[in-house]
Amino acid sequence: DFQGQFRAGAFETVNGAIEIVQEPLLGGNLEANTVNGSIDIELNRNSAFEVEGRTVNGSMASDFDLRISRRFIGRSMSGKVNGGGFRVEVGTVNGSIDISKI
Repeated sequence: DFQGQFRAGAFETVNGAIEIVQEPLLGGNLEANTVNGSIDIELNRNSAFEVEGRTVNGSMASDFDLRISRRFIGRSMSGKVNGGGFRVEVGTVNGSIDISKI
């Protein structure tokens, strides 16, 4: 478990969920990857970023205006928020991905 404030970061696990709550504006790139687990990210609605996400077995949802596509194997999520900026890259094999607004 990690708790605290950050402006950017990379978070990885093999078995387990990743939950990130970023109330201040995003100040750098954010990466979250897991093999077996969901990824739930809450970001400040005024942050500017570009999302690339993928899951093989799981659902995807977002409060932001992101494109979610069903692929032959899995799903993908992409798009720019507030004109783009920092990169937010998320991926899981077995789990859902949810990116929501604070």
